[in-house]
Amino acid sequence: MVHKLRKTAVSALSVAAAIALIAMMSHIVLNALLRFGFSAPILGTHELVEYWYLPFLALAGIPAAQLNREQIVVNLLTERMAEGTARVFAIITLTLAMVFSLMLTWFGLQAALHQASIGATGGVISITVWPAYFFVPVMFLFLSVLLLGDLVGLVRKRSERTTDAGTPDTGRTP
Repeated sequence: MVHKLRKTAVSALSVAAAIALIAMMSHIVLNALLRFGFSAPILGTHELVEYWYLPFLALAGIPAAQLNREQIVVNLLTERMAEGTARVFAIITLTLAMVFSLMLTWFGLQAALHQASIGATGGVISITVWPAYFFVPVMFLFLSVLLLGDLVGLVRKRSERTTDAGTPDTGRTP
């Protein structure tokens, strides 16, 4: 069930990012063609790219990397550790990452609520930008949930590897 849910989340986030990327590229190309071909650029292209497309694409990549398990891992120390010690380090790392992500969620939410309260606009044409500020708390909350799922999975894997006699199963054959 969790695997299926994770696969669905990967697909949904990938589709949303692909649509945003194609829309952004189309918008930019059409703007360039109209600007240089007809001297009539699309009003607000720069602002839409700056305040809407790019923040979404940049922030969507963070949970996508966690979903696809494509984050940077430094195995220099952990591959030389005993399995139990490496697991403890993984649990500590996931916990710290989750706490940091939750902090970014909280502070991002505070900033987004402030921007919404003042009706933030941006650029020369005063395009509405305050809703885009909610990308930060939404994406980091999503990342926190993913990290929690990975943490629970890591702890469960440890408890599943305990034999009926209550002794840890190292996975190694004698």
